[in-house]
Amino acid sequence: MKVNKRLISVLIPIVLLVMIAAGVIIYNMCNVEYTAQQVGTSEFPLWDSSKTRDHQDKSAPKEATVTFNGKTYSGEYDCSIINVPNLYTSHKYKGDNFYFEINGKTGELSSIYFLDASFGGNAISKEKCKEIADLIADDYIDLSEYKVEEYKYGSAYSFDYFREVNGYKTVDRLTVGVEENGNVAVFGKYTLGSFENVDTIKIDEEKAKKVIEAKLKSIYKDKIDLDDYSVDNFILLKHDHDNIALLYTISFKYKTDIKNGETVKLLLTIK
Repeated sequence: MKVNKRLISVLIPIVLLVMIAAGVIIYNMCNVEYTAQQVGTSEFPLWDSSKTRDHQDKSAPKEATVTFNGKTYSGEYDCSIINVPNLYTSHKYKGDNFYFEINGKTGELSSIYFLDASFGGNAISKEKCKEIADLIADDYIDLSEYKVEEYKYGSAYSFDYFREVNGYKTVDRLTVGVEENGNVAVFGKYTLGSFENVDTIKIDEEKAKKVIEAKLKSIYKDKIDLDDYSVDNFILLKHDHDNIALLYTISFKYKTDIKNGETVKLLLTIK
């Protein structure tokens, strides 16, 4: 089985609370119950495929106004969507060469995109782009508590700030995209502060493996080889009264068609 041991160590539900001291929480994964649900189906209704595509929501305000980086932006309602792994519906609003999304529960800015960000200006270094991103992120997070990953998409640099718990990524994160000319192209924030007081997570690796394979077998029966699958990525999140869960993506090949396979998203949730 192609699974990194460090990665496997988080694939078990995470919730026996064993200590709360000075605001620090330690989770122990031994001897807990769990449910494993297939994302994109009725098993986990919040992320049903009908909700993770653009759709109309009659409860969304027809107009909205947000503030970002010292400026105010107003737009008209376009559509709604749940962006996995978010646990809320985002309402999208369009303006003049920009659009933004608000959290359907709180009304706060969720993300904003500038369609003309690549126009004009002279190219600056990646380091200068990072400085611009840091200044924006600093308004929302303590930079010393977050790791940063950098990506390049076309003419833009993307800086992903995320909180780790024992080396594992969480949904406590935000993203800033900066064009080579120094213009901000995109900003998105995701459940900031949700893992602020979670200091340690202890996990049973053998239980994790059994959970994954039992769920795959229940879905695909004997059509796949459980000794030949890989975990592509994973992320820790909270839902249902602060329960901790792991959303992970697994790829595999079919026994009868080794050239083709499938990728499935599974959610392991504390019970």
